[in-house]
Amino acid sequence: MARPALTIHGFLVHARPQGERHWICTFFTLEKGKLQCRFQGKVPESARQFESKLIQSDSGYRASDFRYVDKLLLESGPSSYFTLYLNELIYRLLPFEIPDPSVYGCYISSVMQLAAGQHAQSIIRYFEMKLLQMLGMAVDFNRDINNKTVSANQQYRFVAGQGFLPDLQGRFGGERILAAGRLDVDVPGALSVARDCLAQQIEFVTNGIPIVSRRWPLVIEKSSLRSGNQ
Repeated sequence: MARPALTIHGFLVHARPQGERHWICTFFTLEKGKLQCRFQGKVPESARQFESKLIQSDSGYRASDFRYVDKLLLESGPSSYFTLYLNELIYRLLPFEIPDPSVYGCYISSVMQLAAGQHAQSIIRYFEMKLLQMLGMAVDFNRDINNKTVSANQQYRFVAGQGFLPDLQGRFGGERILAAGRLDVDVPGALSVARDCLAQQIEFVTNGIPIVSRRWPLVIEKSSLRSGNQ
């Protein structure tokens, strides 16, 4: 039996065809968080906020009265690939139907900043941090495994799922670790520390399931750097 319809606002993060005219869509919504929904017609555009009626029955959700409420936030270029990465993070990491307005707002803000050509690595790292925080799996860049304040003059190694462990042979210096937590672009290597440790933490959370689109932002960033040096 169908239940009363709920109006939702959200974005498409993943779609797969079902038959000739339907799609099984994964939406990221303000009202219900991540959810799967049966959708009829042309697959919705990515990076464009929509409004729809969500109708629930014993067989699951389906969308009705679908319409866009905003313009396309980005159309092409590197930003569209960065957004695919954000979408895959949502698809892989977030549990179903646990709404978090702050993460939803962070997603919109991130896509808009990417579209405006702002510093992509900082934006992506911040979004990764936000998702991990929601999951209760945030990386603490200020305290080590022993709950002691990270020392700027100490070396550490990172243990996914646990944190930073003091180690004279560790790869990461304390100054860069602290700067990584602030996403401080003025400290050389800080964002690289953040990228490396967050990637390990995400792999831990997904039990080793690869984030396929993860390498795209890195490839794009390297290409942009090479172009800038020419």
